[in-house]
Amino acid sequence: MGGADRSVGERAVTAVMPIWRIWSPWLRVVFFLGPRVKLLARNLPKLGFIHEGHWTVIRRWPTADGWEKARRPELLFATNWHGFWRPYIEDFARVMPWQWRGIWTGAKDFPGPIPVSDLFDWIEAIDAGADHYYSAHADTSVREVQAALRVAPAYAELVELHASAEPAAFVAAWRQFLRDHQQDL
Repeated sequence: MGGADRSVGERAVTAVMPIWRIWSPWLRVVFFLGPRVKLLARNLPKLGFIHEGHWTVIRRWPTADGWEKARRPELLFATNWHGFWRPYIEDFARVMPWQWRGIWTGAKDFPGPIPVSDLFDWIEAIDAGADHYYSAHADTSVREVQAALRVAPAYAELVELHASAEPAAFVAAWRQFLRDHQQDL
């Protein structure tokens, strides 16, 4: 993985790989429909440790004189997450194998999501590493943010309804709040 430390924490992969020319129009469709069709990302919430993931097809490169057409299209992929490297890749391969095939099959030497050992080797070969890392919520996973968003309205209501309540009434309301929202706390 670009020689990066694989211990737990914030991690990133940045990869650029050639793709077949015929694959480029397919990826345009996938990237256009992806945000619009929930089927493509329906399993993504199961992978709550992901912070970001971006793909783009590169057809030309900047030069000192302007732009130069790439000899063949290339797929740029950048992602970052919180956690260990191997479980991140294994979880993606297990939870979203068809989505991986739909994006990566046209990439040079893509081994497929299974067996995962071949996938590890391929990712290590294409990873350019990350020269920088930014996270607006470095210590918070996607699941934690989603849980906080579910709890926030109920907490605001609790405060509004019981701000001036007697201590015993507030304690009872607070305990009920904790029971009702325990799964998100």
